[in-house]
Amino acid sequence: MKHKEFFNDKIVKFRISPDAHKMLRIKCFESKITMSALFEELAQRLISDDPTMLGIVDDVYHAIRNRKLQKLSESDTESVFELLEMNDPFKGGDNE
Repeated sequence: MKHKEFFNDKIVKFRISPDAHKMLRIKCFESKITMSALFEELAQRLISDDPTMLGIVDDVYHAIRNRKLQKLSESDTESVFELLEMNDPFKGGDNE
């Protein structure tokens, strides 16, 4: 019946950096586990509301949010400077 279980499994694909993938493979190899076993365990702990896993998810959420805010802030700063340059009253030209 092992064959039937295989077809009930879901395949998850996601992207990680090559370095992260390499180091993850090494860590799993050293621990004598597969990456699939690791992610299955992480998923089970998350869906059972493991406090450590929930903390990690919260940390990741805040890190992503902060990066997006930082990018937005940098983008806004660039836009403000571009507007100031375009409308600089001291340059003269067609800005008036």
